[in-house]
Amino acid sequence: MNYQKKYWSENEFTTKLGNYYSGYVGILNGDAYIFDTGELLIKTKNYKTQFNVSEMFFDRILDEEVSLPYSKKEVTFHANDFLYKGSIKNILQKL
Repeated sequence: MNYQKKYWSENEFTTKLGNYYSGYVGILNGDAYIFDTGELLIKTKNYKTQFNVSEMFFDRILDEEVSLPYSKKEVTFHANDFLYKGSIKNILQKL
């Protein structure tokens, strides 16, 4: 099958026999299948399962380099800093 998504699932689905399934899952048109065999899985009712079978994707993969638009120095409080409302608000807005 040509799945829209593939990911590792931990007890989010059950098999036809009622056993919880842990392993790779393929998603196609809102249905979940065991990736290797193509067996249809039954969804459990929780937020993570509903999100994973939807058209939405998590926005990052594990080995993607993540960087912030500001340097660490710009978003940290330092010893002996004069902390006033404007400086705290400025740093928190950058986060």
